[in-house]
This record gives sequence, C-alpha cells and structure tokens, in this order.
Amino acid sequence: MSANVAESSGTRDAVDAASATPHGRRSKVWVHFEQDLVLVGDVPKAVCKYCAMKLTCTRRSGTSSLLSHISESCRLIETEVRDRFLATLKKKASDVGFFFDPKKIRQLMTKFCIHAKVAFRKFEDPYFEEWMDSIQPTFKVVGRQTVRNDCILTHDEIKDQLKLEIQGLDSLICLTSDM
Repeated sequence: MSANVAESSGTRDAVDAASATPHGRRSKVWVHFEQDLVLVGDVPKAVCKYCAMKLTCTRRSGTSSLLSHISESCRLIETEVRDRFLATLKKKASDVGFFFDPKKIRQLMTKFCIHAKVAFRKFEDPYFEEWMDSIQPTFKVVGRQTVRNDCILTHDEIKDQLKLEIQGLDSLICLTSDM
C-alpha cells in the first residue's frame, strides 16, 4: 500500500484503503501496473508502468479499465508484451462450443495410456473413478479389460497403417530387432 493511501484519514478513506490492498489482486493485469496505488482526490488509482497513466481501481470499478488500457490504449507498451498478455486472456478454441463425445474420450484415454505406459489396473482405482466423475459425470468409466482391448485395437490399427505405408514405398527397407 502506498504512503499516499496510508496518510489519508476518515471513514471513507479507510474503506478505500482497505479495498486498495494488494492481497486482493488476482488479475493478470496487475503485472503491468505499479504495486502501490496513489490517491487522486479521494480515489485510489493504479499507475501504468509504461506510460504512467493513472486509472481508477476500486473493488467497485474492478480491473476492466486496466485491462482495456493495456490491451488497447497504452501507446508505450511494446507490441510483443501486449500480444503475450492478450494471449493469456484468450480462451482456447477447445473451450468454446464444447461437445462431450465419449468415443473421443476413450480414444484419447487409450492414446494417453500407451504414451504414459499407465498400468491397466489404474483404471479400476476408486480414486480414478471419483476423479473422472468430477470431471464429466456423464462419462461411464471403463474397466481395465476395456482399456486393454482399446489399446490392442489401436496397436493393430497403427500396425496396419504402417504396413500400407511400407508397401507404398518404392525403395527397400531393412528391419532389425533384438530378441
């Protein structure tokens, strides 16, 4: 909290000072503003680190003015810094228009299981079932045998694709293995 906020007195100033405390700053925009607020009149204001503009930032007004200043108005912020900040605010394309597809979930689970070398018995763990239920209650958790069968099916599909790719080559291939 700045010395300016601490020097003020009165009931209203105490409320504003309490609302200006840094512990409530969860927004990513605060990285681009000075930590200490300054009082202009009786209103606490945040100071832009780039152009020194003072913007209102009480609990009532929120951080929308700070966000729009950094994302659009500040002329002295570097383009790269602005773009990196905006990228942290944008939602991923997968977040928009989510559609739950159990078949796709099982395919991705199989892919993860193969890649991470997860033991099939982990899929019957009660904590795994509880976790999956908290993520997507409509997804019926499959057992270890089903996951095993999905992995074998995926293996066979990849093997068939590889055979077709090798048959389509014009050159010779020598495969060796250690047994």
